[in-house]
Amino acid sequence: MKKLSPYIFPAIVLGLVFLLVFRWYTMRTDRVESGLLSEGVIIENLSEDEVQALDSVADFQAAEMVSTSEDATGTVKYEVKDDKVTFTVSAVLPEEETEYQVWLQEVDSETTRHAFDLEMKKGGYIGSAAFSADLLPLKVVVRNGANLTGDGAGVLLETTIEAPEAME
Repeated sequence: MKKLSPYIFPAIVLGLVFLLVFRWYTMRTDRVESGLLSEGVIIENLSEDEVQALDSVADFQAAEMVSTSEDATGTVKYEVKDDKVTFTVSAVLPEEETEYQVWLQEVDSETTRHAFDLEMKKGGYIGSAAFSADLLPLKVVVRNGANLTGDGAGVLLETTIEAPEAME
């Protein structure tokens, strides 16, 4: 027994370290694998040609955005095709010095991710992007770029893009 006693404590410490590293790794991968913040999720901005092609498509769906202020209105036009959701946000917002941003939020979570900034065009503020249809349903939220701190801060418009029945 005296020959083994110098090895018992280091073996216990190594076993404990291995257990803690294994626990940390499994918790990290469980948390990151799904949702907006996972490494494989890409939100791509659309080019002008892709936006015009989306506008010419007759199969798009529209969702009215719910306003948290009286002087903001907007719609989201989207199409689910080839496991990809292509969407355009059109909003009439007060012209201010600040910029307006579009964020995507998981429906049952507070997890959000910046999608794009809205640009002022002829018909109001407009922006487009695309993401994987696997993320549906998602909330599309328009925020005032100057006020992004706190729970729900700066939210002007929001709506939910639902998953189509064929995908469920």
